[in-house]
Amino acid sequence: MFRFVCIAWNERARDEKAVGEALAQQLLDRSPDWRLALKASGLHVYCAGQDGSHGILALDGQGIVLGTLRRRIATLEGRATGLKHLTEAQSREIIDSGGKALIETYWGNYVAVLCGRLDPAIRVLRDPTGSLPCFVMKARGLTIVFSCIADIAALGFTFTPNPSYLESRLILESNPYERDALVEVSRVHGGECLSIDYRRDATGRFTREFYWTPSTFQKSDHPIHDPAEAAEAMRSIVRGATHSLARQHDNLLLRLSGGLDSSIVAGCLREMAPERQVTCYTYFTPRGRSSELPWARLAAAHCGLAHVECAVTAEDLDLSLLESTAPTVNPPIGLMHLQKITLETQLTEAMELGRGELAEASGAPVEVIGYPGGRCDDRVAAAARTAGFRVGYSTERAPVTPSSDPLLLGRIGPSLHTVGALALELAFTLVKRESGRPTRVLERAPS
Repeated sequence: MFRFVCIAWNERARDEKAVGEALAQQLLDRSPDWRLALKASGLHVYCAGQDGSHGILALDGQGIVLGTLRRRIATLEGRATGLKHLTEAQSREIIDSGGKALIETYWGNYVAVLCGRLDPAIRVLRDPTGSLPCFVMKARGLTIVFSCIADIAALGFTFTPNPSYLESRLILESNPYERDALVEVSRVHGGECLSIDYRRDATGRFTREFYWTPSTFQKSDHPIHDPAEAAEAMRSIVRGATHSLARQHDNLLLRLSGGLDSSIVAGCLREMAPERQVTCYTYFTPRGRSSELPWARLAAAHCGLAHVECAVTAEDLDLSLLESTAPTVNPPIGLMHLQKITLETQLTEAMELGRGELAEASGAPVEVIGYPGGRCDDRVAAAARTAGFRVGYSTERAPVTPSSDPLLLGRIGPSLHTVGALALELAFTLVKRESGRPTRVLERAPS
């Protein structure tokens, strides 16, 4: 796996320089894979795990592009190949623009680190749509930019989970990328340029600017007004990008669901099948409530591609592998599902406890539950069923039919103009006159 670590410090501060150089030496001592890719005033960049799909492009001693870089092709049928080097003119254009030329003229999967001689700041720019991670933290007077947190943890740094991230990830189920997972670490987003200025600010204050913002696309100087022309342009761009990425490999695997996205990619790869082996695969659960297989089969057959159907059940999962999972800033989605299993177990136990206490207090079996606030779904109903409830009511206004789940029954309130509504109103009126307060159905036995 390709990784990088950038260490920046205030060159005028001797202590910080010594700490930075010592940390760099510690990194090199840990593994012979690490090598110095760029050395500039107050900045060292190290890389490890270089492979065929990631490279290092020097920018005339004033920066470096880590990853894969392709130049945009003006023609609709163009296919871009990964650049092996940059000319002096191309490097100067990128440096003089503060990295904006990368957004306007190139694409790929890269993180660029720029340290122009006339630029007071160190700039870190991440490709808008690339998958190469990029994180930044401040520690020991240094600024450290990196792609893999395991490399930083191995250097003796410790981290604190962000409580708001845990809340949003495990309880609220909101977008896990809305917040940073660790207090000390923040992300450099796609299309974002992070500037670290030690010349104007001894602490290396951060400033952030988005060079790539989709909302500005509508302000294009050359808008396409004809829908057919726009569709052809989109089709050509998708084909060109897919072919450019696929040409790096002799054999290709496509995870095919039969949905729109994967089927489009399958259609693009169909044209490459004669020169490269393309195999599609689809995961499915034999006892699942639904399956993507019919649609995946149709897409694979239409494109004439080999298709492998992979059956997966809970029994096939080896959870012991989680013990050797490498540290990551954003845990995989699968870990969230494992945490939910724990929460669902706790929910079942709480329902069993509550049902037992109610049965003991009332002296009668408790088989019906009205969900708090009426909020329930399949998981809550499953927990209620396991806890021994036979009937469960939500507050959803829905008819009850013979096929309704007994633990997910809706309610239909009587119309305001029916005899039932009148009877209900009379009943409440009589109760109020007799007691002046709500009737207490269950009284606690005197001690």
